[in-house]
Amino acid sequence: IWRPGGSIMSGLGHPANISLENCTTIPLKEDSLEDIFETKYKMAKALAYRQGLGVDISKLRPRNTRINNASKKSLGAVHMMAYYNTIGRYIGQEGRVPALLFSISVKHPDVEEFIICKSDLKVIENANISVQIDDAFMRAVESNSIWVLEFEIPEHNETIRFEKSAVELYEKLCKNAVEHAEPGVQFMDTARRESTTDWLGYPIISTNACSEKMMAADSGCMLASWNILSLLLYFNFGVIDRTFISKVAKRMVRALDNCISYELLYDKSPYKAQKDVVTALREIGIGVTNLGGWLLESNLGYDTNEGIKVIEELIETFSVECWKANIDLGIEKGNCPAFQVVYDKYGQKETIEKSHTSHFLKRLYDKYNIALTHMRCAQAMAIAPNGTLSQTFPEELNSADSAGIEPITALRYWKRTRLSGQYVWYFCIIEQVRKRLFKLGYKDVPKAIEDNSGAIGKKWCEIIDSLFDPKEFKPAHHINPFKKVEMMGKVAKWIDSSISVTYNLPVTATIETVKEIYMSGWKNGVKSLSVYRDQSREGIIEFVPPDEVAKRFSKTQIIQTQIDKNKPTTIKIASSAIRPESIPCKIHIVRVEGVKFIFFIGLLDNKPYEVFGAQLDILKLDDKLPYYIEEGIIRKMASNKYQVIRTDNNRIVIHDIGEAINNPEYSDTTRLISLSLRHGVPVDEIGQQLEKVDKSINSFTKALRRVLLKYTDVQYNGG
Repeated sequence: IWRPGGSIMSGLGHPANISLENCTTIPLKEDSLEDIFETKYKMAKALAYRQGLGVDISKLRPRNTRINNASKKSLGAVHMMAYYNTIGRYIGQEGRVPALLFSISVKHPDVEEFIICKSDLKVIENANISVQIDDAFMRAVESNSIWVLEFEIPEHNETIRFEKSAVELYEKLCKNAVEHAEPGVQFMDTARRESTTDWLGYPIISTNACSEKMMAADSGCMLASWNILSLLLYFNFGVIDRTFISKVAKRMVRALDNCISYELLYDKSPYKAQKDVVTALREIGIGVTNLGGWLLESNLGYDTNEGIKVIEELIETFSVECWKANIDLGIEKGNCPAFQVVYDKYGQKETIEKSHTSHFLKRLYDKYNIALTHMRCAQAMAIAPNGTLSQTFPEELNSADSAGIEPITALRYWKRTRLSGQYVWYFCIIEQVRKRLFKLGYKDVPKAIEDNSGAIGKKWCEIIDSLFDPKEFKPAHHINPFKKVEMMGKVAKWIDSSISVTYNLPVTATIETVKEIYMSGWKNGVKSLSVYRDQSREGIIEFVPPDEVAKRFSKTQIIQTQIDKNKPTTIKIASSAIRPESIPCKIHIVRVEGVKFIFFIGLLDNKPYEVFGAQLDILKLDDKLPYYIEEGIIRKMASNKYQVIRTDNNRIVIHDIGEAINNPEYSDTTRLISLSLRHGVPVDEIGQQLEKVDKSINSFTKALRRVLLKYTDVQYNGG
């Protein structure tokens, strides 16, 4: 009912140099050639021993600063990061591409270059990237203050200092995240407040590659995950049995602690500094998997209030029992050396409780009276992504469709995996769908099958799409991201390290959506965040065959050239299509220059046909329109009179949209744009014209242009 991490399964009992630790975080001590190459050496050793890793590059001096060698000027932190990134090309892990993450401080002068460096995914292709953000920056964003980018160079007695609008920097960060799914963010002040190692003298410096571990320099990550679906083998749907969970926790804590002893006894650490830290801290990372599957079987919604309440209770119970087991094991076998130093200094539990700075440990004491008389492992809880691990369970517990703490992805989908440098496409069907297809008499239903041509998937898509009502199931990218943030904030209180989780967003998500998610995450106590907007990266999760994906990601210039070739050489008169009484619409809310706008894009044959829009806070609504409602219906009642209707409950949100807007400037603008759309003017050409006057137009038209560009394959700068 639980599984150790992949490195344990690979390295335990193996004579080769394979560490049982899944990952590490390698420090870059100073900006010198010696330290730069020491870091590179440690990276090579860690990767060769099968570890993934994180490296914070904030110590590297900014671009164009002076250096004392023949180069005269530094090429900057991002340039050196690209050098580090290349190591993944040369040190493989038996067909497995090493996992890397690079981070940089939001105070670093090169942070803007870092933010946009993965706009071209071929530049840093082997690593994830994250910006380390502190509370001061988020407060500066809230207050629209100036943010100082600063770096000291002691040998030249020089300080590099720039001032930047915090809002502009935040906007750039969120823009790149929504367009390219990177960078993520690490809320370092939050992580340090919760840290169980900082007060022991081992401050966290960054995360591992998948962000489930906030880690001290050269520390380790001994992972295992409990399959939550195992509860249903013994208990009714939704039941959380503390006695059962306690037994699971005790076995997992003891097993992982034994793995640490094995790692140290057989000298499995890749280099001495890591062995020293592993000896001192004895960190473990116990997590969960198949949460989404358990919720689905228990008929609980992932993003519902009831679901969130049950998830919090489950994770809290599991964490408390793991920490009880951790303390008991310390009594039985002895404390980890780092804690023993503190114990020897203070001696009494009351004094120890007053000495530590960890909000997490204080929470354990305040609510459960769990005092730190002993501590076998300096960290205990970390929720990993568990994609591969989840596939190792028997069929009744198989959780490949719901790995880690994530919801179930979708009924069926394609995904792309890189093996030994080559991309391979797989078509996947979730277990619940497979079971139903088997009952209906279908045979040889694949779970995950190689499908580079898409032919296999196309056949099964036709069957699945004809049999299943999409309203029965909410895929990951339709989960309410703000409810997910709320849930993760509640769960994070009971995870002493961190959680690997991605906030999947629909293709209609905007920069404003990401800005609100990041701000909400910070306020809810989440330690790290990353988002993925549907279709923003090739091969992550796709709902159409690989050949269609390839067409979507063709180069912009090729698409534009094809458009130009098809243009006539003379003006041609076009008639608008006949408008049905009712047409579907997409609803977009965007923020420009601090003002929120709402737009209703009417669709005919899935193409933009008309548009209505207004400033959100002055639009007169006749019924509630929650922010997560993204679709509706526009019904024409009479000449120049249109209604907006919610599709989820058929209630009229706006009885007369013209009257509700009540702004001639907005109405005149959208009327002209709608006229162009109805007469077949391509959306990209409308966007091009708006781009040319972008600096002189008002916030409303900028917001409108941003929304319209979602309906074209051609991308434009600015906006």
